[in-house]
Amino acid sequence: MGRVYTPIINGRVCDDQVLVPGYDSYEHRISVQCSDVTALLRPGENVIGVALADGRWTGRFEISGSSAQFGDRTSPDRAL
Repeated sequence: MGRVYTPIINGRVCDDQVLVPGYDSYEHRISVQCSDVTALLRPGENVIGVALADGRWTGRFEISGSSAQFGDRTSPDRAL
């Protein structure tokens, strides 16, 4: 998909964005993306998930191939 994360509600991908989040300088900011997921919700219990890749935070990056540029674990922050 070409993205660092894929948000999923009730087994369906929440949006059609690609290459998100863009390049961030983690020392100065962390970007936030929002999606209208109203159509994916159903009465009763809903399931929220996320497929999360390493990205620049913990993954290998740049010519040096070093990893964990900024942190050593990934963790999504999500709210509904």
